[in-house]
This record gives sequence, C-alpha cells and structure tokens, in this order.
Amino acid sequence: MFALVGCKEETQNNYEGEISLIKDILTSWGMAAENDPLLQKVCPKKWNTPPSHKHGWGVLAWTKSFKNCIHINYKRSEDPLKLKNIEEITENIAFQLQYAEQYVIIGHARLASPNTPLSIDQVHPFLLELEAFETVFFLQHNGTINKQALNRLLTKPYDNETLEQRSDTQLLTEYMKGILQEEEPTRETLLTALKKVIEEHITRNLYWSGMQLILGILPLNLNSVPKVWYFSCANPDYEPQNSLCPKDFDLLWGYLELFYGKSTTTHIIASSTVKHYFESIGSENITWKNIVNMKMGEFVFKADEISLDSTSFNID
Repeated sequence: MFALVGCKEETQNNYEGEISLIKDILTSWGMAAENDPLLQKVCPKKWNTPPSHKHGWGVLAWTKSFKNCIHINYKRSEDPLKLKNIEEITENIAFQLQYAEQYVIIGHARLASPNTPLSIDQVHPFLLELEAFETVFFLQHNGTINKQALNRLLTKPYDNETLEQRSDTQLLTEYMKGILQEEEPTRETLLTALKKVIEEHITRNLYWSGMQLILGILPLNLNSVPKVWYFSCANPDYEPQNSLCPKDFDLLWGYLELFYGKSTTTHIIASSTVKHYFESIGSENITWKNIVNMKMGEFVFKADEISLDSTSFNID
C-alpha cells in the first residue's frame, strides 16, 4: 500500500516531475502486487515463489483545485492488479492533478488473511461518509487482527454468521466510523480508539500480527483541509498461526514496516515492498526513513505546504 500527500503553489512549475514520481510509485505498487519477495521471506516454506496480492485492489484520489473545486475519484476491483490498470490509473490521476492545490492519493492491493471472505466489499481502501462533519473517512490496512475482538468493540455486534462475511479491516473501519461520528476526528481520537483495539487483543491473549494503517479525513467542502495519518504497530509477541512460518518478529517487522519519503511537493508513505521496487525503478532519488514501531504520524496542511507531526505511544 501507499499514500501520496501533496500541496503546491499555483505558480509552481513542476507538473511533469510530480507526475513522474506518482507514476513510479503506482508502478512499484503494481509490481509489489504481482510479486512480493519480502513476504516470502516471512514464510519461505509456505511460499516457494513470491506470492501475489491477488484479492483485489483499490485507489482513491482526492484533489482541491486552485479554482476551488473538490474532486474525489474512487475505484475498487476484486480482480488482481495488472500493469494495464496502472496505466489507466496514472492517466486519470495526471488529468486530475493538473490544477490541484492539495491532493491525497492512496492505493492498496489485497492479499486476504486466512478464512476471510473474498469479494469487492472487502477490498481496501474503505471509504465511508461522515455526514455530521461533511467529510469522508478512508482506511487501508496491512497485517492481521482478530475479528472477534473487533466485533466486541462495535456498538451493535454481529452474529457469528454475519461476522464470517466480513474481513478484519472492514470491521475495523466500521468501528472507527462509530467513534468518529460521535467525536471530532483528531489524532488523539484515533490513537485512543486504535489502542483500545490492541489492548482488547492483549487482554484476551488473541492472535494479531499488526495494524499498519493509512487513514484520513477528506473534506467535501472548501472550508476544511484534509487530514492524513499513519499508524505503525506490530505485535512484538508475534506467534505465527501457520506452522510453516518461523516465529521471527524481525522478519515480520521487516515486512510490515512502513517508510516515509519526500520530494519537492509530495510526501510519501509506502509499505516495505512498494519501497523495495521504487528503489529499483524510481526516476527520483528519494531518501527513505523507516517508521518505527509504536508510532503515529499526522500530515498537517498549511498554506502552500505540509508538515509532518508524529507521536510515539505505548500499549499498556
């Protein structure tokens, strides 16, 4: 998965370079979806060849133009991600970005957790409207969390039959929407809610590998600015569910780890495999920084610029 968060002045003349960077990130994302050698390292006996993220893909592009117009393009597919998809997505985003003052672009290619349903309804990123705040909420996730734990946190839990038809990320999105409909979406609100999810796992000694999240709030009116967060949390007491996977947290973390990079106008969050491929094909020299475990960051939109503010946290 990846996220691109950008902000530029109207006179800034770097459109071609901007599109080139975005094309390279999208291509790296497509390559990661087709062939994931870093995941193979986590479970080499389970996957004799690098696995593919073949259970669907989604991409979301939000832009606010200099002409004070907001556009949201959102597409999901349950088919595997192909290079022809990348070409079409790149063309659509390039057109949308021509006059963009602010933009948020995210993408995810799904490899479903075991015993999780396969359908378009479970494909990331998830996008839900928060009518009270005139915004939409998006979320995409890497890692595995327990559906029973999430179900217990819902205001109206599902019965077992209905629960089987939902994925862990779908339940997490519903849980977060319930929180955000009641409280103003802030980093503190999100952090409190997400820590509660992890604490539910720890208290009940339930399996989870990690919650690596990219999530945010996108306004539907011109009086607000988008907010984008990343949340990095992997289980230090990792116990693999599959006997073919070694109990090695360093291997797991090496896969789940998120990375941050920045160009002139664009901030980037990338999963380990997207960053892996970008380093081999990227036309722009990006210096990547690893995002450490137990860290949450927030992109803050200001006039003609974006700042990144991050916080470390502990799980009690």
